[in-house]
Parts: sequence; C-alpha cells; structure tokens
Amino acid sequence: MKYLWLPAMLLPFVLVCSCRDQGRSNRSAAGAVAISEDVNRVSAKVRIVKYETSVPIAIREHIKHLHSDRAIDRAYAAMSLAELGKEAETAIPVLMSMLNDEEQLQWQSTAGWRGEVTTPGREAAIAVGKISRSNAHDLLEMLDENRRSFLSGEDPQRWAERKVRVRNSIVGLGYTRDQRAVTKLLSLLDDEPELVAVALGQIGDTRAVPALIEELRKINRDVKAEKPLAWSIQREVVFGLSHFQDSRTFDVLVEAIKVSGGGPTAKMAAQALGKLGDQRAASPKESPHPKP
Repeated sequence: MKYLWLPAMLLPFVLVCSCRDQGRSNRSAAGAVAISEDVNRVSAKVRIVKYETSVPIAIREHIKHLHSDRAIDRAYAAMSLAELGKEAETAIPVLMSMLNDEEQLQWQSTAGWRGEVTTPGREAAIAVGKISRSNAHDLLEMLDENRRSFLSGEDPQRWAERKVRVRNSIVGLGYTRDQRAVTKLLSLLDDEPELVAVALGQIGDTRAVPALIEELRKINRDVKAEKPLAWSIQREVVFGLSHFQDSRTFDVLVEAIKVSGGGPTAKMAAQALGKLGDQRAASPKESPHPKP
C-alpha cells in the first residue's frame, strides 16, 4: 500500500490506494489519454498540449503527471491544476479524457482513520469545474453523449463503463456553479440522487428545491423501511438541501432527523434547520432508538 504525504502546510491527510484497479489491465501513459473511441476528438488536442512550449512549466509538469501510471500521482496532479483556476485552462482536454479513470483512492489521516473515497477521474472532473464555469458546456455534452450511446443500443457492458464518466461529470457540474446545468441535473435525480442533490446544492438555484424536497421525502420513507443504501443517500440529499436555507425545507428536514436515528445525518439536518431562523426548529425530536 502506497502513501503520498501532503505538504506540511496542508492538513495531515494522505491518499491511499484502497483497492486494485477494477477490471482493467496495466495502463500505459497513452492509455490515460485515449481511453475509448468517444474521446478521440480530444486526443489531438492532448498531443498539442503535451508539447506546447508556450504552456507554463508548472502546468506542463502537472499535465505530465496526469499521464502517470500511479493513480495517486494522477489524482494529485488534477487537484493541483484545480487550485490554479483559469491559468490551467490548457489542461482541460487532458482532464476531460480522464473522466472514467476509476482507480480508487482513500483519504487517510495521520492518526490512521479513513475518510472519503475518491478517484483520479473524480478529481479531474472537480478540476474541470473549478478551472472555469464555461466548462459546464463540455460536461453537459459528455452527459448527452453517454445518453445517446445508451439509446442507440450500445453494448450494455461498454455503457456501464461510461456510467463512471456520467457520475464524474455530475460532480464536476456542481463545481462549475453554472445554472445552465440545473435542468439536465434534475432529469438525472432519480438515477443518481446522491450526486445530483449535492451538485444542485452547490449551484444554489432555487428551482431545484421542490424536486429535492420530494426526493428527500421518498428517501425518508426508504430509511424508515430500512432499505439498503437509503441511509447514505439520505445524508447526501440532506447535504444538498442544506445549501439553500429555504423555509420550504423545514418539514422534510425534521422528518429526516426523526427517521435517521441520529448520527451525522441528523446533525447535518439540525444545522440546516438552525440556519432557517424558524422557531419551530428549536428542538425537533430525534428517533428514540439511535443507530450506532
């Protein structure tokens, strides 16, 4: 298991390779670029970027690491480019070509406890969103391409692989904060509720509130019925709604506290209620049987 330490000035976390690359053979640097035929349209741009001498040295170095055989290097390179903002726009074609890079990594504290799982593809999508709001167009186009591939009767296994790119594109759209993405994201709410809810919360367009309220009502019923995965979906939908500070969310957030059994979801919902400034939020009752 390999570790890569962050600089001392940052939080004491590392990324850890948490599992083997799922269903893929050893990858070459070229494989990080030409992942499938539907990204061939950016391959020429990638080659130009790779050798373009006018690109600042620091950005060229980050782009070089995007082609690394090590998932940790690819993820950190994407994160570094994200922090550079518009200065890193030259790297967009390479980052877009990485959206189905699904080798899993996990944040781990120096004390040993583990946190969120990520992938180079997810970090690439976040970078695309952070670098420029105008990149929402490219991410939306990626969603449309995958939808057309499914409707055209493409082999289900290949489409399942592309599903990774859809999920990462949703994540990236949240970071663009671009309201043009709202309609498309709402159309995907039933398929990817946890990702879409967070992305819509990040965008902050109140047109999404009624749909998110209805989604949380449905998830609250699933949690009460103890359906598999309902707890984790509930947490993400509550997190998405918490961005809006909209009084319409009061009743459904109280219900989430009651059925969640306490824990992080109940705390998040209570904090969201506190921000509403509603006197009714003084002491919503939690479940008498909190889950461990």
